[in-house]
Amino acid sequence: MAKGTYAIEGMVCTSCAQTVEKTVSNLDGVKKASVNYATEQLSVDYDESVTIEDIATAVDDAGYSVVRDITDRVFDIEGMVCASCAQTIEKAVSKLGVDSVNVNLASEKMNVGFDQSQLRISDITTAVSDAGYSAKLVSDTVKKRYD
Repeated sequence: MAKGTYAIEGMVCTSCAQTVEKTVSNLDGVKKASVNYATEQLSVDYDESVTIEDIATAVDDAGYSVVRDITDRVFDIEGMVCASCAQTIEKAVSKLGVDSVNVNLASEKMNVGFDQSQLRISDITTAVSDAGYSAKLVSDTVKKRYD
């Protein structure tokens, strides 16, 4: 079971908070959703079948939006010998629910965009390691993205 806390934008009353809570609670795979109107935070307990995109889409469909801090990070990748290696790494990292991932075989670099409140660097490097390669953090940039 995964847990996440997300900032919600656009709520102006407690009824708005109840709408967001009910909408997210109705998603298949969500075990519990609760909104704190005062802090404008949505807390969700959900299983692996639910992604942040599912939650963000449901909130957006209800007329509000999830605010996420997206971190773009660059990793050096070791052990790749062909395009299939790059695809294997992209697939493994994508399963973590990242916002974006791009592996460049020629430069041996991987760019990953993800919500740093939901995923750690070690989660990414472990996924790459489990796929049979190694990843070392090179740089990062933080940007706010509104979904």
